[in-house]
Amino acid sequence: MSATDALLWILLGGVVLPVWLLAGFADYVCHARTDLAHTSGVHESRLHLVETAEIGLPMLAFLFLEPTALVLALMALGVVAHAWSSWRDFVY
Repeated sequence: MSATDALLWILLGGVVLPVWLLAGFADYVCHARTDLAHTSGVHESRLHLVETAEIGLPMLAFLFLEPTALVLALMALGVVAHAWSSWRDFVY
């Protein structure tokens, strides 16, 4: 493993993943405080499934395909779509 590979794994495992997990936990806490199951119902659940797909599909493409410009563009599109859906979730 090269120094660059090791640095990337440290960045992903030590920074990106913990921040992502903390954001997810904060989202859970906010939803728990607002009694989401009784105030938003199925609409909120569907929105979260869409957000998961918007991030999950590009991530799977990156993991299982060669990281070409098309895959990176798909990932960028997924991030933009997820940000828009998150904003819609926040507004709703």
